[in-house]
Amino acid sequence: MVVGEPSRTWQDDARRVRAARDAIGPNVQLMIDANCYFNLHEARLLCSEIEECNLTWFEEPIQQNDARALADLRQHTSIPIAAGQMEGHRWRYRELIVNQSVDVIQPNVLYNGGYTESLKVAHLAQAFNLPMSNGGGWPIFNMHLLAGVMNGGPVEFHYGMWQTGKRFFVGTPDPINGRMEIPKGPGLGFTPDYEQLKDAQVNSPDEAMNAGRDGHGYLLR
Repeated sequence: MVVGEPSRTWQDDARRVRAARDAIGPNVQLMIDANCYFNLHEARLLCSEIEECNLTWFEEPIQQNDARALADLRQHTSIPIAAGQMEGHRWRYRELIVNQSVDVIQPNVLYNGGYTESLKVAHLAQAFNLPMSNGGGWPIFNMHLLAGVMNGGPVEFHYGMWQTGKRFFVGTPDPINGRMEIPKGPGLGFTPDYEQLKDAQVNSPDEAMNAGRDGHGYLLR
């Protein structure tokens, strides 16, 4: 659930989190995500009020994912801290890891330079015995990374992003009984739906030729 926005105080969020835990009971995992909203002082106050709620993690609690502030917060709460979905390269992840800022690192292949860069983050995290998940959704892409590394963990299943994938790709996986399986086909296991992408088609012969010489002539604007 999301916490931290201008229309609410941290006290309001504390009440909301406690109400959510009461509603779902003790055996359902509950995570909160502030999207880098709080300053350190407010984040510490919120954590102190909801520690008994047995949260799986507090995602991106601090403004700008400040590595030093996250490390400070982590030292003052028993709630696991997670961050990293919007960081752009392995050096920012190194900063979060070597400063002991997080309990869970969260690269997202769509925002972090693709599979190659995110795999380097995964290996760096593994060297520090740090578990990995993904934030920022796009499960049909991130499930491949997290299933393929030793320290891979949960994949954020974002409904809207799942439906977007189903519209623009053919053969994307669907959840069955609360679980998703990696597609068995080559590559990602699904292919672009060129009919759905026709509005992005580039009609210039030269541009179509440069788009890959595969007969489709598509460039994504």
